[in-house]
Amino acid sequence: MPSLLEALERKYGGGANTGPPIDDMPVAIFVPKRSPRLSVPTLLVLNDCDIDRAGDAAVLADKCADVVELDLANNRLTDWQEVFAILEQTPRVRFLNLSFNRLSAQIQAAQALQPRWDSLSNLVLNSTYVGWPTVHDLLKALPALEELHLSLNEYSYVNLTAGDTDVEDRCEACSRLVGADTVEPVHEQLTKLHFSGNPISSWREISKLGYAFPHLESLLVNDCPITSLEPDPCEKCGHDNGNWKSHEAFPYLRFLNLNNTGLATWDEVDRLARFPALRSLRVQVRKIHPF
Repeated sequence: MPSLLEALERKYGGGANTGPPIDDMPVAIFVPKRSPRLSVPTLLVLNDCDIDRAGDAAVLADKCADVVELDLANNRLTDWQEVFAILEQTPRVRFLNLSFNRLSAQIQAAQALQPRWDSLSNLVLNSTYVGWPTVHDLLKALPALEELHLSLNEYSYVNLTAGDTDVEDRCEACSRLVGADTVEPVHEQLTKLHFSGNPISSWREISKLGYAFPHLESLLVNDCPITSLEPDPCEKCGHDNGNWKSHEAFPYLRFLNLNNTGLATWDEVDRLARFPALRSLRVQVRKIHPF
């Protein structure tokens, strides 16, 4: 399987152009060849190239020094160390799409991350099956991140604390974390979150995203089986959700997409009216029940 560098050279060329010898041509006109760096666009798309690693660091850095958007969806990246190597050689990247790469492996302790990629503002991790501990570590390493995509990752709960979660820490009936309702702010800059297509049914779990990202302005949770915004107690684990309100975690939320969820009563619509900053709402349901 090719490296990013090899895929790049296949698409844009890495060597000099070949042609007939100048001596055999009746007229020779010298045209300076563009350098390999200038031949690489600032918006670089390398989808479906079977890329599984970064490649030679020095050459990659020279070719990609001006890249600001990098789309690597549908490749074969599995090792976060290779992803970090790519980021090290693309210092100006603001947008990175890693969707449909199998990145479920956890970041190793030896790869402890500090804030280091302060240009990256948009990260797409749809259908990568990235675990919550890795998401937490990435957020700490991306201080300028404004938009995050975590759709289609099979999340049935939210855990943005620093530690990992064992299966026995979750209730079998409601999938919530036992004794892990309080979430401290994790990232102050993030304003847009795409969380669609995950099998989360409890709004309390969604609320954890609001507490983790206190300045969230846009949230997409369409195609999630959410049936209610009210407290949903669980008889099995005794979780009663206290007296919390559905809007309390989202003081700055302006856009909310709840299409194709399980909301089906006017009471739920009334609860949506209590979000203090909400200006745009998408709710498409099959039928609204009167009671």
